[in-house]
Formats: sequence, structure tokens, C-alpha cells
Amino acid sequence: MADHPVLTELLDLHNLRVVHYQLVGSERINLFVENTLAMAVCPDCEQVSVEVHETGEPQMVRDLSILGRRCWLHYAPRRFKCSRCGDTFVERVDWKEPGLSYTVRYERHVYQRTRREAITQVAEDEGLSEEAVQGIFERWAQKTVETRGYPLVKVLCVDEVALHKGHGNYVLVISAPKLGVILDVLEDRSKERLEAWFDARGKAWCEYVEVACSDMWDTYQQTFKTKLPNAYRVVDRFHIMKNLNDALTKARRSIQNQADEATKAVLKGCRWLLVKNREDLKDEERQKLDAMLTASPELKTCYELKESFRNLFNQPLDVEAAEQALLEWIAKVEASGFKALAAFVNTLRNWWVQVLNYFKGRHSNGFAEGVNLKIKMINRRGYGYRNFKQFRLHVLVAFDPVSR
Repeated sequence: MADHPVLTELLDLHNLRVVHYQLVGSERINLFVENTLAMAVCPDCEQVSVEVHETGEPQMVRDLSILGRRCWLHYAPRRFKCSRCGDTFVERVDWKEPGLSYTVRYERHVYQRTRREAITQVAEDEGLSEEAVQGIFERWAQKTVETRGYPLVKVLCVDEVALHKGHGNYVLVISAPKLGVILDVLEDRSKERLEAWFDARGKAWCEYVEVACSDMWDTYQQTFKTKLPNAYRVVDRFHIMKNLNDALTKARRSIQNQADEATKAVLKGCRWLLVKNREDLKDEERQKLDAMLTASPELKTCYELKESFRNLFNQPLDVEAAEQALLEWIAKVEASGFKALAAFVNTLRNWWVQVLNYFKGRHSNGFAEGVNLKIKMINRRGYGYRNFKQFRLHVLVAFDPVSR
């Protein structure tokens, strides 16, 4: 068979040449290839051998498409005889893993697609079975996760994600915001599972952590206290604001229920306007909010207390100055007499140290909160993974910095 140098150049695989080709319809091309090396290395004694014992049966290996056509390589591996140890062995090639029917670069192509698209879609586009695509994804994803391992981190964040709204189905996401990676996803948010995860990392790993951030769930904070001896604990500012917004909503209900009919009509539908950051409001929304606050001085007081509390976290305060500002804010709340806001003050006092710790380095769960939406999108893309192992791998590689 004659060489086809143009096809060989298009193929661009190390030590392979195209000796024949076959067009199948308008969508497929078969390339018949040979290894240009006249030698192979014995895997046992590492002796170079030039004696071909036999040529095996041709194999079909899927490769990247060429000129819009799906491409299969027809390749017959050779068996060499080692002159040193006398054993025979099949030559190894760097473009295909033993036992697999895809080139390495084609598997990489499929894997990169599965990191962004549904398995079913990739399988349909590539003309593969869903099982084959899933197998490629799992091999490469597992390799990616094992290679990355668990790097040492100074700042650690923990946050739960509800995969199915209203079903109480939570997974626990452990992230390293400074590295921009998700370290792991745990199947539930139980104390036992989180403690076991830290135990698996080892004493030295846990001692390296300097900051541990989460919401106000006691399970997380107590686990940090026992498992991360050198870390100061931070209650996430966004969860604090969520608690305050919930308190504001309760205060708004009370005020609205006691208002006259005209004021009730003005206040109707004001919930989201009250809890949304003022700078994020559109002009029309801001005008409507101002009209509501004008109609209800009590609601205006509650809203201004909420906004002044939020602004505290945006100011360049150290811990001492922040504590003084928070104490002054609490005094204003207590003077206002709103029971719902007073309940929030009790929560604030219960987490006083962890709240003030925010002002040491301004660490928060912002990164973890930011990836929650992407995790939910991954879950929807997989139509709600029934297999947690597969879901975990999809999340971990989606946030792998090397693979981006």
C-alpha cells in the first residue's frame, strides 16, 4: 500500500502514517495506519527489541474527526520478542491506552464536552452510546480529581446546596475560595460525615487552615472548633443579612396588618423592594419604594436600620471599630421597639465573636454562594443525578482550574 502523506499530516499522530483510506458515505472516513517505528521497548526488562514476532488482528480506534467526517483508525498492533528475557510483548503506543478503542486525544475531546454538556447530548452528537460517553467521563474525571488531590488551604468555606427545592435534599460543598476550587461534595450535611472528611485529610492538613467560614448552623461551627484547631471561625455575612431580611419581612407584615386601608394599598407587594439592595433597584422600583416608606414611617425606620446594618460590612472597619458600630446599631434597634428586629439582635449576640471575625480578613461564603447556581445547573443538566458519585465528579471537574 502506498503512503498518503497529506492524510498522514492531517492525522498528526506520533509515529503513525496513513497507508490507505476509505470513505464511507458522506460522514465517515477509515484510515488504515502503520507504526513507523521499527522497534519497541520490553515492558519487563526495558530492552529495545527490533524482532517482530507477529502482527495482531486489526483494531478499530475512534479518533477526532477529519474534515467534518468521523474518523476511525484501522491499526494492527505488533508483538515483539525480547532478545534479553525471551518474552514476547505487544508494542505500546502513546496515542492510545491499552484495552481502549479511542485515541487519547479523542477521549479528551469527549471529556471536555461532558464537562459542559449533558451526557445524552454528547452521545448523540458523537454517535456513541451513553454508556461509552459516561465511561470516558468517569475515567478522565477520576484521574483529574486524583491528580489534584486536596491541596493545603488557608481559607475554607462550607455551604449546603438544596438540589431539589422543598424536598430537604441537601449536599454539602467544601470549597477553597482563594484557589477557586471545590475541594469536595459530601452526600449530606451531617456532623458525622463532615468530621469524617476532616479526619481523612489528616492532622497536618487541618492544622494548616487559618479561616473557616459557614452559615449559622451550629453543626458546622462546632466541627470547625474541634477539627480545625488553628482556624478562627467566621459566620458568613450573606447569611447574616438573610436572617435580618427575614426579620424585616416579619416586621413589615406586622406593620402592614395594623395599617389603614390606604396605607395597606401602598404597601402591597413591597417585600422584594425592601430586602433588595437599594443600589440594585431600578429607577421605577426606587420610586415605588420611596412612596411606601413615605406612607409608613415605621417601615421606613425598619428599612433604614436594615440598610445601615448592611453598610457596616462594606466599611473599612477593624474588629474594635466594627464592634462599637454594631453596639450602636443594636441600641437603635432596641429603641425602635420592633420585636422582629429584637429577635435578630438575639441571634447576632449568640454569634457575636464569629460575626466580628469577619472584619479580621473580610472572608465570606461569597465564592460558595456563587457556585451554588452553577451546581444546580449541573444537576438540571443531568436531569437530577440518581448516582451521587457521578454528580460529585461533574461538580468537582466543573470547578477544576487546570481543566478550564
